[in-house]
Amino acid sequence: MKRTLVHSSIAALFAVAAVALLLAAIHYHSQYADAHVAADKAVREGPDRAKPPVSPEPFYDKAQWSTAGVFLIAVVPLILAIKARHPAWFVSLAICVIAAATALAKTGIRY
Repeated sequence: MKRTLVHSSIAALFAVAAVALLLAAIHYHSQYADAHVAADKAVREGPDRAKPPVSPEPFYDKAQWSTAGVFLIAVVPLILAIKARHPAWFVSLAICVIAAATALAKTGIRY
């Protein structure tokens, strides 16, 4: 019973961390899209604007790092699911993989 509680608690922490990074990736990508729209609008209005727009690239970089973080967090449940063979780690792995796939689908990959 104690073993199940320990494994479940730690596995839940990894799942929560993966979901938190997924939400951060979605948030940063949304900010990237907003900054990109503002930059396009500034270019169309002309160079006589007093305030230059915010560069969208830092937001894209943060979104990509958050997506990479989800993938890195998913490695630990993968290793522990293989080694410990406890159902909590398999559930945590499934949540992390779903979060990683969702983050990658939302943020995309730039070549």
